[in-house]
Amino acid sequence: MSFRSELVKLLLKELLVESSQNIDWSDVGFTADEEARLNRFKPNFTKDIGLVALVDPTTNPMSIVAPASSAADKDPLIKLGEWAELQMTLANKTNPVFKTLMAWISTDGVNGRYMTFESPSLTDYQVPTSKVFLGLKLVANAEATANSEIGLGYGDTGVADGTTAPTTPIYLIGEDPANSRGTPYVCSTAWLPFEWLIYISVPAGKFPFLTRAALGNVTNAVVYGVEVDA
Repeated sequence: MSFRSELVKLLLKELLVESSQNIDWSDVGFTADEEARLNRFKPNFTKDIGLVALVDPTTNPMSIVAPASSAADKDPLIKLGEWAELQMTLANKTNPVFKTLMAWISTDGVNGRYMTFESPSLTDYQVPTSKVFLGLKLVANAEATANSEIGLGYGDTGVADGTTAPTTPIYLIGEDPANSRGTPYVCSTAWLPFEWLIYISVPAGKFPFLTRAALGNVTNAVVYGVEVDA
């Protein structure tokens, strides 16, 4: 028997006086024999003491204010350090998995370059089945003071650093390397990190990629985000 049960038992014994009212003493851990004997008694409280409720001593006392079911739970708040936070509006069981994705693009290529983000290093990142990747922060820099104009997107295939685009590219942020659309993010100081809070959603099975406009500098980028159930 727990310490709390013993404490309740001792308290009730001190307050007992003779009575004919039956009480269910099993709630505080008494045996059947003790219950039969103690049912001959009931607490007698003064005007200054009142019995409000008898609670199973093994139950968390805060359970009386807990939601009736897990369906009432609030969706989780996803927070990435001090950078970004996201109140999920999906189902309350999203099974979040935090991810850090990395890409590195070299300098040559008159038509610009692409590279699939990797996680872990040297492995193209593909959003797992039944998941969605939510990108929440982008950190990037370049090797020289001249501008490097970059964008983000996803495709059906993974590609190494080069001029070949992923199959069926979808541009989410910035521009395509031919400068034909969108507004890019710009890195313009040698190896000084530039940080942007973002919100991109990449579906299951897709490969997120970094792209850089023509004739840019060596550029690297990191995307911080989270996988959640689709």
